[in-house]
Amino acid sequence: MLLVVLTWAAVWSRFNDAEPNSGVLRPPTLRAWDFEGCLELVQDPWSGDRGSPDAAPDLPRFLSLVPDSLDEWGRLYNTYRAVPLGETGGPPYRWFVRADTLWVVWSGTDLRGGLALLEIGSSLAGRARVTSQSGAVDLSARVEAWKVNCWSRDRPAFDRVRR
Repeated sequence: MLLVVLTWAAVWSRFNDAEPNSGVLRPPTLRAWDFEGCLELVQDPWSGDRGSPDAAPDLPRFLSLVPDSLDEWGRLYNTYRAVPLGETGGPPYRWFVRADTLWVVWSGTDLRGGLALLEIGSSLAGRARVTSQSGAVDLSARVEAWKVNCWSRDRPAFDRVRR
């Protein structure tokens, strides 16, 4: 009996040592269903060590995050479609949420890029990065985003002061 108690105590102490002592873990604040709708993106100029800033197209000003995971050929993805509002052409955009980050990714014939946004109050902020397959272009830019009404493209009334 004593051997069972000592074994149990040794296992229990090892189990407690394996747990992180970082306090209470909070669940991520971002969920995919919170982002269905439209975003207004404000991008700083592209900068970087490789490539001309003129080589990378600017991000669309308004982006509609659609909860449709099918692409234009009907293939199912684990990401969702993002559609630029008022613009035609350009690369297909996809979006997804991982932990505390909203990701928007795209890929064209030579350039591919991504945008990572973190929630800061009523807005989102982060960085966009564009690279080329040849390695000749590697640029990044700071980006801010706000949820907007898809039809009027206005920000909510409480957020208009920040424009």
